[in-house]
Amino acid sequence: ERPDFVRIEGGNVVGWYFMDDQNRVGPLEEQEFFELVSRGRVTDSTLVWKQGMAEWQPYSRASIAATPTAAVDTLDAGGAATATAESLLTPLNDPAPMTTNRRAGWGTQTELAYAGFGVRLVAKLIDFGIIMAVMMVFAVAMAIFMSAAASGGSGSEGVLIAVFLVWYAFCLFAPIAYNAHFVAKSGATLGKKAMGLKVVRANGKNVSTGQAWGRAFADLLSQMTMYIGYFLVLFDDERRSLHDHVCGTRVVSGR
Repeated sequence: ERPDFVRIEGGNVVGWYFMDDQNRVGPLEEQEFFELVSRGRVTDSTLVWKQGMAEWQPYSRASIAATPTAAVDTLDAGGAATATAESLLTPLNDPAPMTTNRRAGWGTQTELAYAGFGVRLVAKLIDFGIIMAVMMVFAVAMAIFMSAAASGGSGSEGVLIAVFLVWYAFCLFAPIAYNAHFVAKSGATLGKKAMGLKVVRANGKNVSTGQAWGRAFADLLSQMTMYIGYFLVLFDDERRSLHDHVCGTRVVSGR
C-alpha cells in the first residue's frame, strides 16, 4: 500500500525516504540517498521506504540492500558531482503537502558552518544579560527577606546564614541550569537563538540531554582557566572552545 505522503510524478513514486530523529526525510534521488549511506548518515537500523516496499523497514532488511555498494563505487569514481554537499543542503521545492519533511542536512563535519568567536561572544553577552536580570530580581527578593529576618531578633543569624547559602547556590547553579535547559530543549540558549547559532554533535545532530548538562558544567572549566578556554575558538579548525572539546560538541550557524 502506498503511503499518503509520497511525491508522485507521471504516476510513479519519486525517490527514497528515511526517518531521521522522528523526521521524515525525502524524497531523495538514488545518488543522494546512497551518498548518505556512504557517509553513515543512513545506517543499517535506519527506517527506509521506496516504491515496491510494503512498509517501512530497517535499511539492512530492505529488499535492495545490496545496491548501495555499486552505487557508492560509481559516486567515488566521479559521479559524486551530482550529489554534492551543496545539493543536499538545498531546500526542497516540493509542492506536495509534506510538511514534516526536511532535506537531509550536514552529514559530515566538513559540511558544518562553524560559528566564529565574535558571534559566539555576542551570544554569550546576551545570555549573561538575561541571567543577570533574573539574578537581580532574585537578589531584591532575598534582600527583602533578609531584612525581615534581621529584624526578627534572636535566631536571625542562622536564618541569614541559610539565606546566604541559598543565594550562593543560586548564583552558581542558575547559569548552569539555564544553559543546560535551553540547549537540551532546542539546541541553543536565548542568546544563541538571537544570533542564529545552535549546539550540535560532531555529526550535526542534536545533542542529548546528558550532553547539554555536561557541556553546561564543562563551561565552568573555560571560566576557571581565566577564560582561556573560550579563546580556543580562535585557534581551533572547528571553532571549538574548551567545553566543546570536553563534550564533543560544535557550535554552528544557519540552523
